[in-house]
Amino acid sequence: MLRLAHLSDLHFGRVPPRIADRLLEAVARLAPDLTVITGDMTQRSRSSQWRMAREFVEKLPGPVICVPGNHDAPLENVARRLVSPWRRYRRYIALDVAPTTRMKGVRVVGANSASRVEWQRGRLDPGDMARACKALAEPPREALTVLALHHPLEQLPDDPKAPLRDAEDHARRLADAGAEMVLCGHMHTWRAMPILGGRMLQVQAGTSLSLRTRGEENDFNLLTLGEGRVDVERHAVGEGGEDFLRLSGMSFAKRDGLWRQVEGRAPRETAVPAEARDSA
Repeated sequence: MLRLAHLSDLHFGRVPPRIADRLLEAVARLAPDLTVITGDMTQRSRSSQWRMAREFVEKLPGPVICVPGNHDAPLENVARRLVSPWRRYRRYIALDVAPTTRMKGVRVVGANSASRVEWQRGRLDPGDMARACKALAEPPREALTVLALHHPLEQLPDDPKAPLRDAEDHARRLADAGAEMVLCGHMHTWRAMPILGGRMLQVQAGTSLSLRTRGEENDFNLLTLGEGRVDVERHAVGEGGEDFLRLSGMSFAKRDGLWRQVEGRAPRETAVPAEARDSA
């Protein structure tokens, strides 16, 4: 079993005071085996914001892997966005914008869905798709294979943002290559659901730090991953804007090749006010 913390949409540059420290404390308290950040490290890809993002990442416990989001490419400097969109990301966070790691029988494959051209919508260029599919398909077969990218592969009809270009086709190809689960962000809303008719499970974090919460609390996910089983806990800022608390949870199992929601396991962290659970 692998315990994984999933953060997204940090948006350094639009972060309320002290919340980053509370998030670091919450993640450290849970002691995950791995932390995955699915993009939007900064608000406007400015050097000062990147320095704050790097300091935050360096304080997280244990191994961390990240992928870029659309806000990590410069919006205002069009020339730099077109010529070298990830220069500051590579300088401050990591050289590899699509990292891969294996741990405790789980493979996590990163993909860069942020685009220098379609800034908000995003897309997976042919080279990005080929690299992701190759990494997903490489032997040996793991107990669970996870894809991490910024943009969701499936959205609900009333979602306000345009979907990733060619999202349905990409989802099918990535599932064919071996992706069983997707970690993403971008929407600033929390969601966990089977997609592609149940072939993949998509877990979407809201925004972990940004002021732009879309009516939801700042949050992150703690996932317990095993062969054909995923337990998702949503940890969010409690009433009064103080500590991150476990507000809700969902569990999924893969049966006959399809993901379904199942009865959840009791969480390890139970010191959560009943009213917080009831209001989740």
